[in-house]
Amino acid sequence: MANLNSVDIHSCFKLKPSRLSVMFQFLLFIGIFICLYQAVTGLVLTCGLLMTVVAYFIFMQQDQIEQLEQLDHSEWTLRFKKSQELQRVKMDKMIDHHFYIVVYFQSKTLKPMIIWKDQLSQLSWKSLKMQVKLN
Repeated sequence: MANLNSVDIHSCFKLKPSRLSVMFQFLLFIGIFICLYQAVTGLVLTCGLLMTVVAYFIFMQQDQIEQLEQLDHSEWTLRFKKSQELQRVKMDKMIDHHFYIVVYFQSKTLKPMIIWKDQLSQLSWKSLKMQVKLN
């Protein structure tokens, strides 16, 4: 029975919300607006701030990937949070950037996916990093 659980851990990755992602986006946002503050007027800065907040909320309304499960070497299943839809995809490549992993799909309709280190348990993160090295 323990063997089945270890297989499930290494092939099924359940993603949690990422704090690292939010921190990274916030620091990037602050950096951009510090630069803009020195270069543009207050009205343009306020409009830029408003557009950024609206764009962020529109982005957050998109259906996020909740689970990633490997079926075959390059064939995976994605499950989305809101719709609970399952989608079968072929993975093109995965790139490890230490704190996050970028997953590229062969389908042009799916955008590349970023998996942050804090979205997975320690064991699942190590397993995913091993998948990247094997690809």
